[in-house]
Amino acid sequence: MTNKISKVVILSLACLILAGGNAFAAFELNTYARMWMTNGKGVEPVASQTTFAFNEQPWLYIRFFGDAEPGDKIGGSLTSTTWTWEGGESPDKSFLKFYMGNKNDIWIGFSEGYWKKNMQIAGDWTISALSLLNDKTGIGCGGNLETFGGTVNFKVNAVPEPVSALLFLTGGAAIAAFRRRRA
Repeated sequence: MTNKISKVVILSLACLILAGGNAFAAFELNTYARMWMTNGKGVEPVASQTTFAFNEQPWLYIRFFGDAEPGDKIGGSLTSTTWTWEGGESPDKSFLKFYMGNKNDIWIGFSEGYWKKNMQIAGDWTISALSLLNDKTGIGCGGNLETFGGTVNFKVNAVPEPVSALLFLTGGAAIAAFRRRRA
């Protein structure tokens, strides 16, 4: 399922590139200056966060060019992301998210309500991203089209269920009471 969705997105973007004519003749997939995970929109990470608590919402942080400042405007961009939960024995689940903008640094995530209702699943996640950027100078249409791509992985830790925590505490209290009685 994940491969089908990724192939459809990549093929769609490739068709856009090929339909563009001679301006897109030299197709080269660039890597992002940074493609990291962070725990908040607008939070520029020092390093990619690889693990999230169950109650944290992950955000994808992308910086297109390392030589441009975070707030610098660049050409218009379209970024397609596929967020895939690798379910082990359960079927994988994939979620698509698109972003359009003209800034060098972007944050891509889902609304808090959508994340909690549909995606807040403990386990391993992979995000694949593909971006089309029109003219780095920010002048507008008619420039060269640049493409970027990359993947990043992260993990959402499970929260112990209340019954397990209660059993653990009850067992610990019983052992403490037994030792106290012996002393």
